[in-house]
Amino acid sequence: MRLLQGLRVIDLSKVLAGPLCGLSLGELGADVIKVEPAAGGDDTRGWLPQKDGRSATFLAVNHNKKSLVGDLKTKEGRKIVHGRIGIPMAHFKYFARSRPCKS
Repeated sequence: MRLLQGLRVIDLSKVLAGPLCGLSLGELGADVIKVEPAAGGDDTRGWLPQKDGRSATFLAVNHNKKSLVGDLKTKEGRKIVHGRIGIPMAHFKYFARSRPCKS
């Protein structure tokens, strides 16, 4: 038996740190569902190297996840995503904001 088998996790993260967390949870048995915005998806989808229009970086950190596209900025988009996912047992997000350093 896998440690996190039966745990549903929603991955709302982008780029590398968050998706690596989701990858680890998936390898431990969690059912990880990655939710991406409809406009472009995860930034790493455009990173090189690419083969047949697919980013090796994106695939490396998201290969064990289910994927769902949804606009979480609108009420209807959130309703659709919630309807497709159901009730997760956990979720995580990582949206770093750059801020100027204060001296």
